[in-house]
Amino acid sequence: MKDPFFSIIMPVFNTPYDLLSRAIKSVTLQKFTSWQLIIIEDGPSESFSKAKNDFPKGKVLYLSVPHSGVSHARNVGISNANGDFICFLDSDDAYDPDHLSELYDSISEHGFPQALFRTGMIHHLKNESVKSALYNQSLHRNPVLFILSNNYGPSSCCVTKSVLSEHFFDESSKYFEDTHLFTRILLNYPLYQVSKYTCHVYTHSSQATHVMFLQDDALSQIKNNISTIKSLFSNFREELTEYIPRNFEKQLLSDKYLQHANGLLLANRRSLSTYCIGRSIYFNRKFDNNIYYFKYFLKLIIPQLVINARSRGFW
Repeated sequence: MKDPFFSIIMPVFNTPYDLLSRAIKSVTLQKFTSWQLIIIEDGPSESFSKAKNDFPKGKVLYLSVPHSGVSHARNVGISNANGDFICFLDSDDAYDPDHLSELYDSISEHGFPQALFRTGMIHHLKNESVKSALYNQSLHRNPVLFILSNNYGPSSCCVTKSVLSEHFFDESSKYFEDTHLFTRILLNYPLYQVSKYTCHVYTHSSQATHVMFLQDDALSQIKNNISTIKSLFSNFREELTEYIPRNFEKQLLSDKYLQHANGLLLANRRSLSTYCIGRSIYFNRKFDNNIYYFKYFLKLIIPQLVINARSRGFW
């Protein structure tokens, strides 16, 4: 067996050190020990500098690049990887100690193929933890539709390095870049699902998707997200037709705009939020999933009704 067997790619940008150190420790505690961790500093970071002192070189390779986004950082990591299988770990996520051993067992069981492997992922929200769906060939139509329909974080994924020599992250994309890549891979290679949940994804206020809603250029970032989705369908429409239902692109765009509308509403960006909900409805003329729109408008209207009631002395 080649050593290292796995190379783990971890980009770092403005990650609080307690989260970064948790991610790194989760790699160092792996039961399967044939790994290389590549940490890429995407622009100057105090957490990265501290990690270099606390986690000495050896099995950890530290790289620094000018701030160019997570896709570029991951591509740099892939280019410097020595392992034949590439894993991804966001700097605010974590592995269970048996994550790599579970992946290795699946890879060896299937004959070390060119493929995408995935473990179960637990998404830790503010008040609850949710297990992501596992791909099941008897329950799901195909892996392409599955990945486009589900939260499919890169931290749960492992890809044969030779596959990533053909398919890199799209560096023009700031969001949806992982789904964009993995969809392209699954148009040509199989998905093998590990049934055990060994990856933990954490929601927190420092995440790029949360910070985006507070920034002055939030609209341009949202448009970048939407553009990335549209580019996937425009560039691979013929290949995707075999795997997805008619009008699925519109459904996906509608859902994405609805997500942005809710995020902006939480950030009190009401005007931009209503723009996004309008775009969501535009792509969902049949008004499917109207319960989600009902919940949105309740969140939009009730706070204003309370303010009006208080101003008139009714509350």
